[in-house]
Amino acid sequence: RKVQFTAFSSFFWMAETAAASAAPSSTQPTVSLFPLELVDKCVGSRIWIILKNDKELVGILRGFDDYVNMVLEDVIEYEMTPEGRRSTKLDQILLNGNNICMLVPGAEGPENPPKPPASLTQS
Repeated sequence: RKVQFTAFSSFFWMAETAAASAAPSSTQPTVSLFPLELVDKCVGSRIWIILKNDKELVGILRGFDDYVNMVLEDVIEYEMTPEGRRSTKLDQILLNGNNICMLVPGAEGPENPPKPPASLTQS
C-alpha cells in the first residue's frame, strides 16, 4: 500500500506523533483539536486577524473554506502608518487566506488585547 503525504497531512502526522510520545499530564486531559476545527468553532463570533502586512482586522466570522479564505462582517481594519494607527469600518469582506499570519478567536483587537491567564501573571 502506497501512502502519500502532503505538507498539510505530514504536519498533522508529526503533531499527532509528538502528542502521543509526550507523557500525559495527570491534571489535564489530552484533547486533540485541529486548526480548521478551531476556526469552525469561531463562526458567528468575533475574531482578531493579524495579516502578513501592517494590517489587522477585527470582525464577525461568517464562513471560511479549506484555504482559510474568510467572509467577515462588521469589520474594522487597523493599518499602521507613519502617522500612527488608522482604522476603517467595512460592512463585509472576503479575505484571502494567504494573507493571514495569526488568528485570535474572541479577541476585540489591538485596542483591547486579551489578558493573559491568572496562572501566568502570578509571581
